[in-house]
Amino acid sequence: ELTPLGLHLAKMPLDARIGKILIYGALLGCYEPALTLAAAMSLARPPFLTPMDRRQEAHAARAGFCKERSDHVALLRAYEGWAAEHAAGGGGAARRYAERHFLSANGMEELRGLRRTLGASLADIGFANLHMEPPTPEAAEGHTNIVRALLCAGLYPNVARIRMPDQKYIATAQGAIEAVNDDARSVKFYELGGGRTNGVANPGAGRVFMHPSCVLFGESAFEHARWLVFSSKQRVGGEPGGAPSQPPHAAGHLDGKTYVRDVTAVSPRRCSSLAVTWKCITTSRR
Repeated sequence: ELTPLGLHLAKMPLDARIGKILIYGALLGCYEPALTLAAAMSLARPPFLTPMDRRQEAHAARAGFCKERSDHVALLRAYEGWAAEHAAGGGGAARRYAERHFLSANGMEELRGLRRTLGASLADIGFANLHMEPPTPEAAEGHTNIVRALLCAGLYPNVARIRMPDQKYIATAQGAIEAVNDDARSVKFYELGGGRTNGVANPGAGRVFMHPSCVLFGESAFEHARWLVFSSKQRVGGEPGGAPSQPPHAAGHLDGKTYVRDVTAVSPRRCSSLAVTWKCITTSRR
């Protein structure tokens, strides 16, 4: 027997992850960001452009989108800015915005069209109407925590634990203080189901690595975040029964590892609030 959530998902001709993000977004009052996130997950390729001869310039142009420890939110912010330019100055202004920020103009238009299609799918099962106002940065800013929660719901069980190195201390005149970790290589990630047993790490059991394209690649401090949710993972090299595949970046450094892509850092508190939301939504009857 299908749960109430399952019944709604069965009516939507979409990947279950995308459907869950849409439904949770509508129920949690986060409709517009949910449409953008779901549409972005439906794209064949991300709209961010990184020309080989302009890598540093491209990264600098996108820096303003990447302040919230999330590839998903970075794309959300990019679309909000593009949509605001489109609403204010039309297609020409939107194309210029895309050029300045190294975004694919065609990719952003495709994203806009997918939002409409997904909005119609949501309306068909009674969760929203077809009238969609252009998203604003101010409105989305207040939705950041909800966005992280619905990403957890939609992407589960694509979850990895962040394991920080043992805490070190520095002696000062006022006493010992915690040292800030500045070595990204000492931070390890374990996919749900792997990691540690009885406090001991399981070598190779659930271990994953951050893909170089991620916003958080090279990050050494995660503050209160102790989990990552990710859209996809990729095994590079060492496949059983076949020749190793070519590494996606820096040949010779990525062989024989599983890489997670499009990640968002979340705190245990966000996971706890998600558990309550999950139970309420999946057990309530409409």
